Amino acid sequence: MKRSLVGGEQRLELTGFSPDRLDWYKGKGCFTEIIRYRTRLFVPVSAASSVLPALAA
Repeated sequence: MKRSLVGGEQRLELTGFSPDRLDWYKGKGCFTEIIRYRTRLFVPVSAASSVLPALAA
């Protein structure tokens, strides 16, 4: 996980994720964006306190 500046706002980005598990990540509350032809995975900052423990479990 790292902080990324995207579109002028700070975001929490998950790196090194498995593309096969995108549905699982989205089910836990993450969202994706395609930036420069790459799918990037983010944790919503407003819901990070509930999404991060769900990812760790």
